[in-house]
Formats: sequence, C-alpha cells, structure tokens
Amino acid sequence: MAGSRPREAAPITTGWTDFDAASGGLARGAIHEWIGVEGRGADWSPPLAVLTHLARRSLASSAGHAVWVGRAVWPYPPTLGPGFEVRETRDGLELTRTRAGHEPRPALLERSIFLDVSRASERLWAIDSALRCHSVRAVIGDGSGLDLAATRRLQLAAEAGGGIAWIARPPAEARALSAAATRCIVTRLPSGSLPGWTLRIQRCKSVVSCTAS
Repeated sequence: MAGSRPREAAPITTGWTDFDAASGGLARGAIHEWIGVEGRGADWSPPLAVLTHLARRSLASSAGHAVWVGRAVWPYPPTLGPGFEVRETRDGLELTRTRAGHEPRPALLERSIFLDVSRASERLWAIDSALRCHSVRAVIGDGSGLDLAATRRLQLAAEAGGGIAWIARPPAEARALSAAATRCIVTRLPSGSLPGWTLRIQRCKSVVSCTAS
C-alpha cells in the first residue's frame, strides 16, 4: 500500500441534503463514528450499507484504497460493485439499485482491502496503521470497545495520513467518551422492499449546530 498523495482539505459530502447541511460535510484527516442498529440483547448490527456508501464517496475523486478492519464491518459483496447506492428519500435513507455501469471503474470491490482481526487491540493497531498509509483514502473499522485514548490515537493517525476513518460502534457505546469529530446514531426504518435508515447527529465538532434526522 505504498504511495503518496496530497492532503485534501475539502470535506466529504454524503449526497444527503439534510445531513450535509447539518454537518457541513465530513472532514478528512479525522475519524467519524456511526452508532449501529440495536438487536436483541447485546447484539447489534453495523450500518453496512451506509458505511459502504461513505467508502464509495471517499474514493470518488481519485485513486486509492479502502481498508475494512474487522469482520463486523465487512459489507455485503453485491453492494461493493456498481448498481447500489444509499439515497435520500422522504422518510430517511434507502438502499437503492442504480442503472448498470453507473459507478466508474474500478469498482469499490477492486479497491478494497479486508483485514480479519478481532481483538480490540488488533483492530486499533490495524486502523492506526492503515490511516497512516498515504495510499489509503478511507478506513472502515469495527470500533467496538475502543476507549478515549484509543480514539485519540486514531485521530492523530488520521491527521498524519490525511485520510478519513468511518468507525462503527454498538448502541451501548453511544455515550462513550471519544475524540471523534462526529458521532451519528443510525436507526433502521420499518421493513420495506429495500433496507432504510434515519440518521441523527449526536456530536459534530466542526459546526455550531448539528441536528439532523
């Protein structure tokens, strides 16, 4: 994963009007947390389609790779190819099929690296190392169990490499102390033909007011 690229100051926009207006765009050189969907008991589900959409947006402007750290955040294989995106609807966000060939080549799958690490210490090391690599444009990581010191370390790594990290955490950690620039709560919409979600910005350090749902 050797290589070099200039740092980019322009934030990443999601393409979701209300969310982008509330957040002002998501800064590069930073980590951003996404609180997953509650399940039964201690179970939870990372918002995989949302994370895949963000990874695709991160890689849209130039060459580079996305690194997926931890099996919990490995996305559904079909959504890594052309033909899917998460679009804004009247009720929230929805995973939508697009016309064939809509995504430029190479597809996200061809630009993705998957790391199978499970323990929190291993995930922390892997996310940190990937963020410091200049050929990595986005890191999508399982952040469950990471404490404040760990997120500070990851924020420093993001600043050093100029990339961006999308970190998924379980609902039980929604109030955990963190150095993340933003934290968003993801809620699943009632079942429809395709999955859908709403987002609520819980924290946003870059703007004065951040309320979106």
